[in-house]
Amino acid sequence: MPLTTSWLLEKRVIYLRINGTVERADIEEILDVQFQQYVDGVGPVHMIIDIHPETTVIPSLMQARQRAMGKLNEKIGWTVVVNSSTKLIAFTVSLLTQLNSIREYKNANSVDEAVEFLTANDPSLIFALGSAHDWVDLRQEA
Repeated sequence: MPLTTSWLLEKRVIYLRINGTVERADIEEILDVQFQQYVDGVGPVHMIIDIHPETTVIPSLMQARQRAMGKLNEKIGWTVVVNSSTKLIAFTVSLLTQLNSIREYKNANSVDEAVEFLTANDPSLIFALGSAHDWVDLRQEA
């Protein structure tokens, strides 16, 4: 599946990986899972979106916007996008965050950089810095 989501830090940080051709049904399914993660999480719940631009094909902006996040949950914290190296991806993500009233948004070059940023901006997070990259590598091998 081109979209996968799981807890990077249980009940606090969601990790969303995007790799491959994303269909509208994929977006619908993953948004349902993410909404439940926000409900189950302990706020603020942050999200790291790890985009692999060399293989990712996102549907049109209108398809992505038709569902979006619905009503944003008050538990939503920072959204950090990794690998938004192409201007089109950065523009699309920036536009979607604005359309969905996501106030706290940041770009990062790596998952570890995203974790470092979140830890600096939310002292309640307890991460072993440097371990996020290893965690992501293990998830990709499975």
